[in-house]
Amino acid sequence: MAHGFSKEKLKTVESQLSDASREQDPTCNGMARHGCDFGWCRPMILKGTGFDLKAISEEVKRLLEEFAAYTLANAKAEELVRAVLDDLEAWMTLKERAEAATASSESQDTTAEGKAVEKKNRLGRTELHNAVCSGDKNYVQQLLKNRASVDATDGSGRTPLHLAASELSEPVKIIELLLEARARTEAEDLSGFTPLNLACDSKCKEAVAVLQSAGDENCLQQLLQNRASVDATDRSSRTALHLAANEVSGPSNIMRMLLEARASLMAKDVTGLTPMTLACQSNCQEAVAVLQSVMADQAEKLKDEAREEWNKFVFEIKALWESNKLKQVLEIQEQRFGKEDRDTLSTKIDLAAVLQQQKDFTAAQQQLEEVFEGLGRAPSTNLKDDPIMHRAVDHFASLLGCLHNDKETKLKEVSKMHSQKLGEDNPKAINSKAELAVVLQDLDKEQEAAQLLKQILREPHRHDPGIDFIKDRAPSSGPAAVEDSVMDEKQKFTLHFVMKERAHANTQDTSDIKYEGKIRSGASACWISFPGKFAAGWDALVAELHGDSVACVFLSTPESGLGKHHTFKDGSCYCKDIYGERDFQTFGYLVKMKELDSDKLKREQEKAKLTNAVIVPANATPEMEERCRQEAKRNWEMNGKRAAWGCQWFHVWKEKVHEAVEKKQTLRVVFFPGQKGQGKLMLRELKYRDLWDGVGCGGSQKCEIAYVEHMRAEHGSAWDYEEIDVTRFLEKEFPVHSTVDAKQGNRWRTGVLLMTVPSFDHDVVTRSAELKWIVQCKETQQIFVSRHIRHATEAIHNLLDTGRHDFLKKALQSAIPKGIQAELPYQTRLPHGTPSIAFNVKTDKIEIAQMLRDQVLSGELNLNMKQALAQDPHARSEIHVDQSEFLDSYDRSLQRLSKLTQHQEEKLKELKQLDNQNLHLTAPAAPGSGPLCVKT
Repeated sequence: MAHGFSKEKLKTVESQLSDASREQDPTCNGMARHGCDFGWCRPMILKGTGFDLKAISEEVKRLLEEFAAYTLANAKAEELVRAVLDDLEAWMTLKERAEAATASSESQDTTAEGKAVEKKNRLGRTELHNAVCSGDKNYVQQLLKNRASVDATDGSGRTPLHLAASELSEPVKIIELLLEARARTEAEDLSGFTPLNLACDSKCKEAVAVLQSAGDENCLQQLLQNRASVDATDRSSRTALHLAANEVSGPSNIMRMLLEARASLMAKDVTGLTPMTLACQSNCQEAVAVLQSVMADQAEKLKDEAREEWNKFVFEIKALWESNKLKQVLEIQEQRFGKEDRDTLSTKIDLAAVLQQQKDFTAAQQQLEEVFEGLGRAPSTNLKDDPIMHRAVDHFASLLGCLHNDKETKLKEVSKMHSQKLGEDNPKAINSKAELAVVLQDLDKEQEAAQLLKQILREPHRHDPGIDFIKDRAPSSGPAAVEDSVMDEKQKFTLHFVMKERAHANTQDTSDIKYEGKIRSGASACWISFPGKFAAGWDALVAELHGDSVACVFLSTPESGLGKHHTFKDGSCYCKDIYGERDFQTFGYLVKMKELDSDKLKREQEKAKLTNAVIVPANATPEMEERCRQEAKRNWEMNGKRAAWGCQWFHVWKEKVHEAVEKKQTLRVVFFPGQKGQGKLMLRELKYRDLWDGVGCGGSQKCEIAYVEHMRAEHGSAWDYEEIDVTRFLEKEFPVHSTVDAKQGNRWRTGVLLMTVPSFDHDVVTRSAELKWIVQCKETQQIFVSRHIRHATEAIHNLLDTGRHDFLKKALQSAIPKGIQAELPYQTRLPHGTPSIAFNVKTDKIEIAQMLRDQVLSGELNLNMKQALAQDPHARSEIHVDQSEFLDSYDRSLQRLSKLTQHQEEKLKELKQLDNQNLHLTAPAAPGSGPLCVKT
């Protein structure tokens, strides 16, 4: 039986349907969760003109079947859906009545219909939005005829054109209708996306072509005639030429018009990309061909122009990276300006780079040598600071890397060239010498490396610490002092206490240490983004000695969130928004080991269990590697093609940053050396740009910075942030002459920092931006280069702060048995490198020494020290005695005894009386060993 039609009833039915489905699936947002959204039906039912109601009825029936297929079709839901069908049948009569209405009555209803057309649903969408989503061209046409607002926005800031470009499988006809109604193609939603952006994301080439053609040639021609700025930029600093060259083949005529109007080919967007770069990246052969041909045509026209105009053209044509065109330009330059002209020399360097890329090393070397000769003849006061000289030197260093396969030979040649061309004390010369020293250290040529480092330290204007630099600062009471007095008539032991907190102070590799950030209430600043590959800086950051808040996180355990995704109610996570679609290797499902390191392999295997990654050993055969690739691809697909490491980190980081902003703390972002402010992306660009391009900051940082930029655009100056070079951060954290822990090979050593080696944004020798330090070891006094330093046992330093040695001595004295004398503590290291606080203790009675031994083995001494240290409000770290080191010291002391105790004398006398009898002796066991049994 048909139900009477009611607008209110229909809304109620839809609401009840959503409630019914939500009862079955709490995470489901009504039937829309499964693509069964009745929202598009309502405008069709209410308007009643130009629709095939039979088709609509069939569609609702299909939705009902889908509803049942998702196990949501209980009796209540089925009854409600059929009620909708009855309403549709009841509307048939009303439709016929509407079609029979007179023209005058239709005219009278226009105002009422107009109000209904502009009414928005709970998603902020008008009837035109819903009509577009339904794909019904006739209804869209009718609404536009009734003057529906073509640029109305929904709750996400999207217009009907946005929806047509992103949500329809066959959008072209509807897009054309909207464009005919003058829909704004440049409209941006709340995320900054235009309809063209969304069409590109949906990979609908037809939609892209229609939208691109909307900016037609006539309009462009009119703008240029009216002297519109051909290099005007949008919010991403992109010009019209950027847009024409980007991603999909743009209209070639438009590109030609822009170029003929002298649109700059070298204009850079916010990420530093030029139109030519974009055309090459998108593999748009048509765009590249247009750019090349237009510039080739201009070469002859411009050669007689003013120098400024010619230089502009030369600057642009170099982007084509073709040796023939550069040779043509160079020939004209030499004729017009001379072979020693600076612009001519600059072009020679560019030509050398192209020839090197083409592996014509001899020709490249010849060009660079001509540059050096030209600079030598030019009247210049200081070639060492000449930018062209530095460019030539960098390219020559890169060329030497191609000419020599042996790393030691290559670096020796580069170092020699740097010293000759730039001077011994030039930062580049120092950098190449330091890199050579690292290679020599790795080859066990430590003496040669040390001599090279001493040469660096003795360069003019450099402090020469000399070998005695450390000797004057050696501790007065340390292990050496102990050895000098071991023959004291009193028994002397050493108690080594190590820290129980800060695991990173005791480990050789901090890459697996989790860190979840910390927002301090009284802090004035918060570090919100840091390049984690600079391990020294990361260690200093998370050590929290700076007193600032830290929002950066590193989730390396399943408990903290490694491999986990922050899931929203609709089942989605952050991955789609911050990473987009990436292949399985980019998303971390395939990990290739570069070296046969068993410890590193074990750590990677533990990570792989949490991230579903597949490890490819360094010695894997091609067949094994292919099997690993297939398995990694399957894991990627099973995990929804999301990042293996998860996106939970982003949620934790967001909460920390919002907390810092609420506390009005100054936000700080750290960039790669020499690349401050570079590599930033807009939030909407994260999906399709290379996040790991090595420019400015890391991949995760690009996500963090994009989010902060988005929040700053929406909420203003509260989200402003300071940009800081990582080298500046490290210089403040590790000043010259400070004590640091530095890694030498596979071992950590405590020493004095003598120099921070100058770094460059992209070293032409090492092909990286690695930082290096020259350190002198306190223990061996050896000078070495380290790529990884950190604060020297900061917790130990806190405990041994000025004036606290006496307190620690009293604390130990109260914790050990009476009759034992404790000396002042000093800082040292255990043989395996762990930092410790050492106490020398003495006693003249072996019984008391045995009581101390029992205290150590039972844990009583640790408990006593904990209680004693609890009285000091500054002692935030817990320490415990190292049993193995104590027992070694205890055994050595016993072996040096020249006198027996009274108890020992009595037992020895008894043994002598038991001549020719079997004896069975036992003794308590030390930790980790079995009991001692002796049969005589």
